[in-house]
Amino acid sequence: MVSRITVAATLALATVAGTAAAEDTAPQSPEARAEATLARMTDAEKLSLLTGEMLPMVPQKDRPEGVTLGAGYVPGVPRLGVPALVETDASLGVTNPMGMRKGDGATALPSGLGMAATWNPRLIREAGRMIGSEA
Repeated sequence: MVSRITVAATLALATVAGTAAAEDTAPQSPEARAEATLARMTDAEKLSLLTGEMLPMVPQKDRPEGVTLGAGYVPGVPRLGVPALVETDASLGVTNPMGMRKGDGATALPSGLGMAATWNPRLIREAGRMIGSEA
């Protein structure tokens, strides 16, 4: 059985364009790049990808520079080219916790179940586009 750490790290790393295998000149599949990066990661680095922080709860002086406040933040592994993950609130809309992003609005959407009950894929895609434009 695959461990949660392996699954989470593989999913996070599969989207990375440059990885530990960057010195190889031949193109590699996302799976091969993820496995090569995982092989170079320490246990602490793997575990760090499993948790994150809600940045509004982190003192301003300790927040990463240039990161939009939202639902969560998971630091990357810079030495291996793994980028940080900035999270939003997915299908319910993009949050603006406690109005911390001044002048930035947030549109609330119906629940996933409510949207599914419309049986309207075009409407659901449009909701996804709207979320992407606000994130």
